[in-house]
Amino acid sequence: MSEEKKSSAEIALFENILEFNTRLDLLNSFLEEIPDFIQKKTSELSEIDVQKFGIYSQVGRAEAISKFMFEFENTLLKSFIVTLVIFLETEIGIYCDELKNQLNTKEAWNNLRGTTIERLVEYTTKKLGMKLSIPEELWKKIDYIITLRSCIISFSGRIENFSSAKKIENLSKIVKGMSIKDSSVILSKEFCEECVEIVRKFLENLYDDGLKAVNQFSVLNSI
Repeated sequence: MSEEKKSSAEIALFENILEFNTRLDLLNSFLEEIPDFIQKKTSELSEIDVQKFGIYSQVGRAEAISKFMFEFENTLLKSFIVTLVIFLETEIGIYCDELKNQLNTKEAWNNLRGTTIERLVEYTTKKLGMKLSIPEELWKKIDYIITLRSCIISFSGRIENFSSAKKIENLSKIVKGMSIKDSSVILSKEFCEECVEIVRKFLENLYDDGLKAVNQFSVLNSI
């Protein structure tokens, strides 16, 4: 790889870094709107609206609104986590495709089997011979966040019958703003914000390793 091609490869990887950071910032901006949206909708509810909840006959109006809005906000935050993991898996695909192009290999990551993370590891370490330097703690957090997504999709965030419930419990201990009540996960805006930063750091680490691989490929081909 010539210096000109090496520079072009580095530019392509840096452009991807800028793009995923921009998209993560946009995701964060949507997250910022959720509390204001909840507050606005709460103030607009009439007594007739509250009666539609089906719980107004059992509790007072204020309590009915509080219960409904709590569940509604938690549902929006859980949806955010699902969206964040979709974003992460999409970006991993973009990353692997970019490496395929820049390292001029016929190996394709989407031909592999397994989860997105399993295919990522196999593709980079076994097919491309890369060394991933992502800290173990960061791998663990990403694994837990993906597991949370699976729990939300399959069990609406209830862990009582979820086979990987222990991972969800561990996540609540290492990332602030998440709790478990009556076997159901309760998320906060702060928790979602921290998950965004975990994903950002993970992708930045991936691209650091990608840049190293491009440079190493350049050295080997110049000998």
